[in-house]
Amino acid sequence: MGLDTAINLYNIGHNTQHMIAETRGDVLMANDDFKNIYISVNQDMASMFFYFLERGVKKEIQVGCDIKTMLSGQFNMSAEYIDNRIKTMFLDGRPVDDVNSTIVNDGSTLALSAAMPGLAGATFRRSENIAPPESTIITKKEIKKQKHPKGIIIIKFFNLILRELGPAFLKSGILVSKDELLDFLLRQPKKVQKVCKSVKIDGKIMTIEALKQIDVSDGSELLMLYVTSD
Repeated sequence: MGLDTAINLYNIGHNTQHMIAETRGDVLMANDDFKNIYISVNQDMASMFFYFLERGVKKEIQVGCDIKTMLSGQFNMSAEYIDNRIKTMFLDGRPVDDVNSTIVNDGSTLALSAAMPGLAGATFRRSENIAPPESTIITKKEIKKQKHPKGIIIIKFFNLILRELGPAFLKSGILVSKDELLDFLLRQPKKVQKVCKSVKIDGKIMTIEALKQIDVSDGSELLMLYVTSD
């Protein structure tokens, strides 16, 4: 399932630009390849699950395209957001300078960050790439027509990017292992109980404790986790 989110550019005050992520009516659709876990949390508490996005989560995408095409065509990020907000990228541990030519492959790890302070920020900040002509920008439908193979990548968010994109990304679904999810939930039971409003497994209301009994022997060890806040 793609990330149904639009990134809008707003001017606030004098010479100040602030970009925010706005979710547009995401519909949570079950993924038949994985067991689906739906966790509803209290308002504005989805940030509790940012832990996964910082560590890195798996996303099933169409691979073999460049980074900008992937972010815009599959995650619905605007060109303005990619160019002006995401100032630092690492692909498989190496800094990315040109998002229009760097290819994302199955198994890749992509880290996204806003500008970092100090020497590190100056060293790894992307150069101002010349945007490709409008005619070369690939849409989600065109990606599907090109039949890029499916693959799984690991994606990480940091600092402002984490706060701005995190909620919509969690709502769209992330792949986590059963053990990782259980460890996260069970090591802070009081906080989880306070924050989580409901838990559903493939549409059936369950308890956190019931997650221990999930049978993944017939398929992948990965679970598709959706986190929403009202």
